[in-house]
Amino acid sequence: MPFQYLQAVVLLGSYLAVTLAPVLIAGVYHLPPRSFWNDLSSGLAMAGFTMLLVEFFLSGRFRAFSATLGIDLAMQMHQLLARTATCSAADTPGAVYAAGR
Repeated sequence: MPFQYLQAVVLLGSYLAVTLAPVLIAGVYHLPPRSFWNDLSSGLAMAGFTMLLVEFFLSGRFRAFSATLGIDLAMQMHQLLARTATCSAADTPGAVYAAGR
């Protein structure tokens, strides 16, 4: 059981690293300064798009992924991460609107 828990933590950490990679890469470049709301909306859009890409990749029911967590836990994780991606994508227009004000 502890080995499966460790694998689940590694998978979740990998998911977060892949999801936040575009935001971190964009933060490394020395771009002209923008408002907080513009940066927030861009970050939400990049993270949401990356989450959706990873979700499509994971929904292929890869044996390594489902065998590590079990199919029930993998489906629960998929639902939770899909809701998070939807909220991130849905919040982007609000941040863009706030940036224009």
